[in-house]
This record gives sequence, C-alpha cells and structure tokens, in this order.
Amino acid sequence: MKKKIIYDFLILLTGGIVYFYFEIFVRGFSHISMFLLGGVCFLLVGKAGNKLLNNENQLMIRMLMIMFISGMIITVLELITGFIVNVYLKLEVWDYSNINLNYKGQICLLYSLLWSLLGLPCVYFYGIIDKFILGNKDKIEEC
Repeated sequence: MKKKIIYDFLILLTGGIVYFYFEIFVRGFSHISMFLLGGVCFLLVGKAGNKLLNNENQLMIRMLMIMFISGMIITVLELITGFIVNVYLKLEVWDYSNINLNYKGQICLLYSLLWSLLGLPCVYFYGIIDKFILGNKDKIEEC
C-alpha cells in the first residue's frame, strides 16, 4: 500500500511538473493549481489508458477509447478546478468566455478536443515511466 502511494505521488508529481512548465512555455505563465490539475490528470488518464491498452479490442478502437476517456477526464477536472479557482476563489487563472461553445468560461469544446488528443501521449509517457523508471515491467507491453 505504501509503495502504491509513493508510486502514484511520483506519477502525479511528474505530470504536474511537465504541465506546469508546458503552460509557462505556451502562455508565458502558470499557476500552482495547474501543477495540481496537470498531475491529477496525468495520473488518472495514465491509469485509465493503461487499462484500455490492455483491452482485447483492436488497436484503433483502443486509441479512440483512450482519446474519448482522456478528454472526458480532463474536461471534468478542468470544470471542477475552474469553478474552485476561477469562480469561487476569483483567481482568474483562465477564461474561455471568448471561445465559442464554452460553458461559463471554464471549459470549451475546442480545448476538450485538444485534451482528447493529449490523452495518447499521456498514456504513452505514463507507460514509459511505469515500465522503465518505476520498474513495472508487466504493464503496457505495446508502448
């Protein structure tokens, strides 16, 4: 149990750091909430994708399933985080109000589709970390 907690924490930390610096590279700034959100998303998308990769369906079906589930996970977490960080705490970390098909400025269809695409590399890198760095060689043989 303790090993699993440490493992999940390392995955969360990795995802948080990568997303935090990705945002700085793309937007020029980030926020600690994005570190936390990125880490949780990486952990959950990686775990879900790992299960889907080992599914019996054809590879293309598995990839589409990963993209769909990833988009849903990230979009729901972005909505929850947005209501906490942007609406309740009024930190104004992001605002999609000027993008078509948004919901209260916290999520929008365009970014949901981008999050879906992001799911594939997330699952791939989750598999690399899992297999080669953390030593779980029984997982994700197809990476």
